[in-house]
Amino acid sequence: MLTPNDADVTLPSIIASLAGRYGAQDVVLTIIFHPDPTRIGQRAVVPQQSGIAPWVLGRRSPDFHGADGQVPLPLDDPHISRRALQFTLKGKHLAISRFQPSSRCRLGETELSDHVEVEWERLREGIPMLMGHSIVLLLRLGRGSSQYDARHDPHYDPPYDKACASDSLLRGSSAAMADIREQVVRAGSSDLDVLIRGATGTGKELVATAIHRGSRRAGAPMVSVNMAAIPSELAASALFGSARGAFTGANQAVPGYFQQAEGGTLFLDEIGDAAPEVQPQLLRALQQREIQAVGGPIRRVDVRVISATDAELDGEGSDFKAALRHRLGACEITLPPLREHPEDIGELLLYFLRESAAAAQRDDFRPMHTAPHLSSPPGPCCISLSFPTTGLAMCVSSPTLRSRWCWPASAHRC
Repeated sequence: MLTPNDADVTLPSIIASLAGRYGAQDVVLTIIFHPDPTRIGQRAVVPQQSGIAPWVLGRRSPDFHGADGQVPLPLDDPHISRRALQFTLKGKHLAISRFQPSSRCRLGETELSDHVEVEWERLREGIPMLMGHSIVLLLRLGRGSSQYDARHDPHYDPPYDKACASDSLLRGSSAAMADIREQVVRAGSSDLDVLIRGATGTGKELVATAIHRGSRRAGAPMVSVNMAAIPSELAASALFGSARGAFTGANQAVPGYFQQAEGGTLFLDEIGDAAPEVQPQLLRALQQREIQAVGGPIRRVDVRVISATDAELDGEGSDFKAALRHRLGACEITLPPLREHPEDIGELLLYFLRESAAAAQRDDFRPMHTAPHLSSPPGPCCISLSFPTTGLAMCVSSPTLRSRWCWPASAHRC
């Protein structure tokens, strides 16, 4: 019998168990650009300990940590002083002081000459920093490496980590992307229908593809459909097929998207634009796994449905059926916009640069020593890289970082 003195009378609450993962945030420095591209995405955490000696940032300290297997290293740039800046926590402010004399530091759009105090709210948005001539860091309040680590979780399952590591579709080392990858792996390990929500450009189709590749259906087809592109009068036949003789000119049976995805995954993009006339049939297909081709009999299908939308399905005035919305979202993943995880800007930019350089058959894609020039005015920016040999151009938008990259070929700022 348990007595009031037994230590095991009350188990820890779920919130207490997850405190290390969703608790207080750290002030994190992330490398957005470094002359050594392998350093991009590495992070260092500013200690949040009032009254302790100031934390110093410079050429030789602190060590920045990256992915497993990477050796922690300092910035190690000859244009940065050994003692460049010191950080001191003062309540809900972070004091940043520049040693005199020391290397250049540009904080946001301001050259730091002496001392500045940064409020917590500004840290949540993120502040780009130019150190010396070529190192770009992002100073931001977020979940640092001292917080949750899946490997220290008592329920950690190594195969999940391997699946995440091998999935090259979802890039970024931020805590937000780590959460997304974990959700993707867990969704892949089940056979539930998934609803992916997020603004345009957040990578909804990439997430759907990653879920399919990580599921038991990976060997079967994944059929992608843009619901917004299907006219309402053709939606039923497009989705569920049509039998021979179902209408004038139907000389043979035509399989619909559900039949084409048999045994695999059907990805319904822009599901919020599904015609109201076809929504009851979609609901039956999800509930019963039964479809009826136009002019044909009812038949069962073995299909997993992943849908995506940037629309508000539950909003006032929406003609989307509530029952269908809940069936679609047996498992739901919400993707944050890039402005909520700007730490990943450097890694994403590096990926696009490498892809564009490969397409242009160029081996060297690194900027010259004069790059980058950093400023941070309000509004988005565009980095446009052009190659005279192919005319290839690429744009990357960011509400946080505005840079001019000087390429051996040419670069244009817009």
